[in-house]
Amino acid sequence: MRKLLMMSAALAAGMLSLSGATSRAAQPTRQTAAKDSMKVTGMVTEANQDKQQIVVDGQTFRMAMAGGAAVWPQVGDSVILHYQERNGHKTVTSIGQVLG
Repeated sequence: MRKLLMMSAALAAGMLSLSGATSRAAQPTRQTAAKDSMKVTGMVTEANQDKQQIVVDGQTFRMAMAGGAAVWPQVGDSVILHYQERNGHKTVTSIGQVLG
């Protein structure tokens, strides 16, 4: 649980730093991209840091290494993630733990 909380915090910090560097002219594009993101809730069945991939509900997602090993979900973790299609890959834009 602690790892997922740290992962969420690291991803949020990365998003905040990116939003501060984005010009006002680019904001509509960023808002459109948020609308285009998709959501998946499920259990992590594979987590491969070397390939920067996790598998949730039989779907493979790419994850950035920004947070390091401490922010990677573990096999068996229940997660909720948002992703976007980028260069033919499902790329995670945010991830968190499913509570309850």
